[in-house]
Amino acid sequence: RFYINSKGMYFDRNDEAYRILSYPRFRYYWGWDAGISQVIVRSLGKVLQVVSSMVDVGVCGGAIWQIDRDFGIEAHIGATSGYGFSSVAVIGYSTRALLGVTYFF
Repeated sequence: RFYINSKGMYFDRNDEAYRILSYPRFRYYWGWDAGISQVIVRSLGKVLQVVSSMVDVGVCGGAIWQIDRDFGIEAHIGATSGYGFSSVAVIGYSTRALLGVTYFF
C-alpha cells in the first residue's frame, strides 16, 4: 500500500517530561496485488471438470477511518485481470468491494 497525503503509521515518543502521540485519523491508499488462481471453465457432471490455472494482477484503493489507536473502519475496492497459463486458455476479470474493521499496529 502507498498512502496518499496521509501517514501510514503512528508515532509514539516518550521523553522525561513530554510524550508525543500522533496517529492519522483518515488514511487514503492505493496499491497493487498479484496471485495465482485456478478456474473451473466447465463442469462435465459431478466428477469431471475442465480447469485452468491463471496469474492475476490488479490494482486496489481505499480509505481507513481510524477510530482509536488500534482499530479503524476500512472501505476497499479493487479490480484484477487474470491470464491463463495452462493447457486451457482463459482470460478473467474480477472486481471486489470490502467494508470492514482493521487492526492497526
